[in-house]
Amino acid sequence: GSDADGASTVGVENQYLYKVNAGESMNINLKDNGDGKDHVAVVKVTVTMNKTSEKYATFGPDSENAGNYDDVYKSYIIQEISKYTIDDLKSNNTLGQDEIRDDLNGYFGDSSFILSVSYSEIMYQ
Repeated sequence: GSDADGASTVGVENQYLYKVNAGESMNINLKDNGDGKDHVAVVKVTVTMNKTSEKYATFGPDSENAGNYDDVYKSYIIQEISKYTIDDLKSNNTLGQDEIRDDLNGYFGDSSFILSVSYSEIMYQ
């Protein structure tokens, strides 16, 4: 099972905060809520990596392939957030964060590599 609060068990000095999409906002189409309008989440996402994970050297920010994985983060983020309506997210603006973390850890093959996923900024249109 996954540790819902993995970051608390890893000291701050062993955490790396990676800003997805170079810290720029992503626009993600949201699920139709039935009001006849198209809604979009405008979100900035930070992924907290565990520097003590064996995956950090291979996939972390200092690895030669680091840039290649930004698209992986983005695709999992879009896949998850687009499942929700604007109303879902307005009532719970952390929806999907744990699911994205778990999906990424599944992708990288280490349940302790990605400690958390957070929306550093989220707005709706």
